[in-house]
Parts: sequence; C-alpha cells; structure tokens
Amino acid sequence: MAEASIVAHLVLSGTFMAFEEKSLYSEAMTKRSIAIYNYAAVHSGGDSSSICSLLGRGQPPFTPLHPIDHKALVGRISGLDEDALARYTDSLKLLQRQDRVVRLGCYVAQQTLSALSPTLLTKNRSVFAGTSRGATSTIEESYEKFLSLGKVPVHTSPATTFGCLASSIAQLNDITEDASDFSATCTSGLAALRSGYLAVQSGSSNGSLIVGSEAPLTRFTLAQMEALGVTASNWELPFPCMPLSSFQTSGTGMVLGEGAAAVFLAPLECSSNEMKPKALLSAVESTTEPITSPTGISDQGKGIGRAMELTINAAGGVRPELILAHAPGTRLGDQSELNAIKRLFGMEAPPVYSAKWALGHTFGAAGLLSAALALELLNGAELPKLPYDSEQNEKLPLPGRELNHILINTIGFGGYCSSALLSRFDG
Repeated sequence: MAEASIVAHLVLSGTFMAFEEKSLYSEAMTKRSIAIYNYAAVHSGGDSSSICSLLGRGQPPFTPLHPIDHKALVGRISGLDEDALARYTDSLKLLQRQDRVVRLGCYVAQQTLSALSPTLLTKNRSVFAGTSRGATSTIEESYEKFLSLGKVPVHTSPATTFGCLASSIAQLNDITEDASDFSATCTSGLAALRSGYLAVQSGSSNGSLIVGSEAPLTRFTLAQMEALGVTASNWELPFPCMPLSSFQTSGTGMVLGEGAAAVFLAPLECSSNEMKPKALLSAVESTTEPITSPTGISDQGKGIGRAMELTINAAGGVRPELILAHAPGTRLGDQSELNAIKRLFGMEAPPVYSAKWALGHTFGAAGLLSAALALELLNGAELPKLPYDSEQNEKLPLPGRELNHILINTIGFGGYCSSALLSRFDG
C-alpha cells in the first residue's frame, strides 16, 4: 500500500537523532506528513476565535456558573451563547433538540467546510468526532425529569446516544461515508485525528473532517471533578488555574471550560492555487499505560513519554521547537508530563506551554483546540508568555521567530495518551 502525503483543514537531542540533510528530511516529510488546509474553533470566554488574541489579554475570561451550588469559575463561549446557537439551528430541524455539544461540533464543522475549495469537497469524505462526556446537559436534564415524573422526553435516547455527534455533522454536510465517534477521555480529539489521518493516508477516504467538541459545564460534571480534588477552589486569586507555574498557590487547580474545533484532512495533491495547506500534520500516535492512580496518570508520565517518542520517530526524528502540553494546572498532571519531557529530550528540552489558564480544560476538545493554536503560531501569530511566574517563560520563542514544528500532547483518565506533530508548510 503506497503511503500518501495528506493535507488538513483546521486551526533531538537525547533519544532521537534529527535529520541533518535537508533532502533526507524533505523525503521523510513527503512520505509521512499530513497537511492542513483550514480550521475552525470556538472556545471558553473569548469574543474572538483567535486563541492567541485571547491569550494576549493576560487575564482568564472565566465567569461564574452555578454560584450557589459550586464555587468554580468556568468559561462560557462569548458570542456563541444559546441564543446564537438557536439562530444557527433554526432552519436545521435535526439539531433543534440536540445537546449543546452537538451544536458546537456542527458549528465548527460548518465553518471549516464552508471555506474549502471545490477540489477538496469531493465524494468519499468521512467524519471522525471526539468527545469525552458527550451530551451531558441532555442526560442530566432527562434524568432529573425521570426522577420527578417517572418518564423522560421522547427524544432522550437519540439525543444522548454517543454516535449523535458524528452522525449529525455528517447529515448536515452531506457526508455519506464513514461517520465515527471516539471517546478516549481527554484525548478524544486526538484519537479522532489519528483515525482520520490513517483513513486518508491509506486511501480509504479522500478527505476526513475531524471534530472535537465538549460542553461539560454542568453541576454533575463539576461535582465529579471536585470529588477528585483536582479543581481550583480559591477564586479570589488572579489566576485560579496556573499550568506550568513555578509555584502552586493553595486553592489553584483545574478549571473546566467548553469549546470545539475542527480540521479537514485531504491528500496533498489536492493543493491548488486557490487552496493551499495551512500546515502539515507530520505524525500522530497514541499509547496507554497501567493505571496507578484515580486519574490514570503516573508520576513519570510513561504513557505520554511513549506517545511523544512514537510521534517524533514517525516524523523522521524531527525536533519540535515548542510543546503545547496537556498540563491542566494540577500538581500531578503538570509534573508527570514535565518529567516525561525531560526524560525524552534531556536538559535541552523545547519550551512548554499550556493555554488552559485561559481556555479551561475542555476534555475531549482540548487536543484539537491546541492544534488550532499551533496552526495560528505556524502561520505567524506570536505566543504571549504565561501571565504568571513560570520557568517556561524564559524559554518561549522570541517575538518574530519562525516556528517550524510544534508537538501537541493530550493525556486522559484511564492512562490513554496521544501526541501530534504539526509542521510549517512552505509549498
């Protein structure tokens, strides 16, 4: 089976040896890369789809949710509230009773596909969608009605079936081939990305739409996170969530957010003057590790270390210039990932960044939101420093520096980990 280069639509030292010869590196990229044509993203708290713009403000955009039952501050999507989503779905009967997670996913899917050139809108397209929690709001609302009335609304089963995310996206966009959903906890989005990558690379799909969507801002979901003891509790702090901080202030921790992002993958030969790739998806790999804690994360981050190793090797030993970490702002989660990065790359490890201080933790959408941030950076956007004390700030790329390779990490409950390498496209 011939290997194919792929194009995607959105937004070493140590163990590995980098290619020194440009021709050898180019040959490896031609065989292994997937390119990126376009992307779309919506995210917690922002009035702009630009993640770099949100980060540049230097303040977390979280607002209270359930202030009586919970002290958590959580992100809401400004400019895409329930009224906006209702207007978007007024003429789409299919979505009128769907959960917010489905409507968010359909929104970014439509935004992504609407910008594609005709050459990319071919037959034999597929949808791969990832979400960790699924239709949380609908499930909780229907169960409350069941407890009080002894019955549930007629649409409960189809609206809470896990496959409703990918199938709704496919129906609304006339995609008649594969439509599959993935739930791999917080790495669901990258699990969907890997399947889409393999589908297009193998030739079984001419183009794959990848979507990650999450709307977990419900009382029951918040209660689950609080029971684990990983959520922020001191909301008087300027930054309740401080991933990769040089110190851990009492009361800081993970903050939940919501969001969605979509990318479109297609063969590189579909590139044309009217539609060129945004970037290359050079490799994406996944691993698991034995569960040693309630969250499935080991002290040394063995699972994510192996995922990074496999991804970099699959891309020909490329050394990334930046790592967009999973780093949710918890002590164990952040440190285990940093331990894995140091063990893999040695003392000259690339700089590490996490946008969860501003986006919140969006579970299954987190990986694709990181991909959207990486695409902004690979196309000239500047990455603001973390707005609090972190040793990573001194290592981050200087303004004006061109980035060529960015590694993305996601780590999920149950020990499932994924990494993806995105690279600049100069063709």
